[in-house]
Order: sequence, then structure tokens, then C-alpha cells
Amino acid sequence: MGDWKRIETRDDINELMERVGGFHDSCLVSASFQTGKYVDASGAMFLSYAPETYEATLIVHNQWTKKPLELRFTGVYKVNLTGYHEKDDGIIYDAHLAFHEDVPQAPGKRLIVWADWEHFSPGATDIDDLTSYVYAETLSWRERE
Repeated sequence: MGDWKRIETRDDINELMERVGGFHDSCLVSASFQTGKYVDASGAMFLSYAPETYEATLIVHNQWTKKPLELRFTGVYKVNLTGYHEKDDGIIYDAHLAFHEDVPQAPGKRLIVWADWEHFSPGATDIDDLTSYVYAETLSWRERE
């Protein structure tokens, strides 16, 4: 598998978006989410209040790269994934990827926002049930073999 590349600047975003053609003709293949919380063998509950323990990983296939793309988000504030819907073909035609300080769950905090709709805006009233998105502190990505 390829090396992880971390998104830290607008140039990093531009590089990824150019590499994958803005996510045009992509599809979300799988997702995983971890919170860092667990119950041990004795039944004791261990909670995590540290944002960095909240992680989401998305696997996206893309016709531009012809390789699976792994997106790893850490410090996740919100994940919204769209399931089956008869009015949705599941194809990502364009995507939004940007830093935002206007995320409702963390006002004033700089978060990375990915959505499967180019005109996405955190907290907007026109976000529909067909939009998948992630709000997180960090994003790293790599191509998988």
C-alpha cells in the first residue's frame, strides 16, 4: 500500500482533488468508525473524551486512479453516511473537500470537511438524506493496491 499523505494545507487538498478528478466517477465502497470506548472482560466501561480517538475510514473507488483510495479521518466530530435510496445511484459526481471554521458541532475550530457533493456547506439547510459527509480534525489518504 502507498504511504499516508496528510492534508494540512489548501495545496494538499488541491493535490488530492486533482489526483482523483474531484472524486468524479467515484463510489463509496466501505466505511469503518471507531470511538476508542470499550467494555473490558470485567464489565468495566472505558470512555474516551479525547477527539483523536474518534476515527473514520472510508474506502473509495475512483475511475481516475483505478486504485482504491483510503481516507482516514481522526478527531471525528460527525459522520453521515447514506445508505440505499431508490433515487440515488451511489455515484459520486463531485465532492467537497475544504477546511472550515463554521462546523456547527465545533464553531471556530478549524476542521477538514469531506462530502460527496461539491456544493456542500456545514450546517446548511439544504443538506439532504442523500449526502454523505465527515467533519474531522485531520485527514490522511493513500492509494491501496
